[in-house]
Formats: sequence, structure tokens, C-alpha cells
Amino acid sequence: MWQALGIIGGPALKPIMQRFAVNLGGCFIIAASMHAALTLGWSPTTRAAVTIGFIGGLTTYSSFNYETMRLVEEGAPLTAAVNVALTVPGGCA
Repeated sequence: MWQALGIIGGPALKPIMQRFAVNLGGCFIIAASMHAALTLGWSPTTRAAVTIGFIGGLTTYSSFNYETMRLVEEGAPLTAAVNVALTVPGGCA
């Protein structure tokens, strides 16, 4: 995807795409878990433990934030903007 956009390539591509996939996958799992929790009547404490605690540990927002800021600092603001433009809406979908 990133290479198709002509933004970056080579060894820099792999870690960004890995974080992107983990973040979006984590968002999907959290949404599915919340649906199950509300359908099955889990307590608020159980919902928080599962979604924030266990599944939240899967997602890598801090890595996303670090990577985006590193791209800006290294003179690649367009790549940083595309990273944000794809990750944030993707996580909300």
C-alpha cells in the first residue's frame, strides 16, 4: 500500500505496515469484544479488563505516535500525514 502510493519503500516499509496492521486489527478485536460484552451482559469491570487491559496491550498506539513524529522530524511530513490519514480513520471504521 505505502509503496503503491510512492511514499516509502525498502526496509522502512515493513515496521510501519506491521504497526498499521496491529493497530487496525486491535481496533477490530476491541469492537467485536465490546459487541459481545454488551450482548452477553458482561460487567463494566470485565469489559474494561478485556478491552482496555488485554486487547489494549495488543495495539501499539505509542509506536504509531513515535513513528509518526520520527517521520516528521526526519523530514518526511507527507509520509507522516498518510500514516495518520490511514490509521486514524481505519481504527474508527
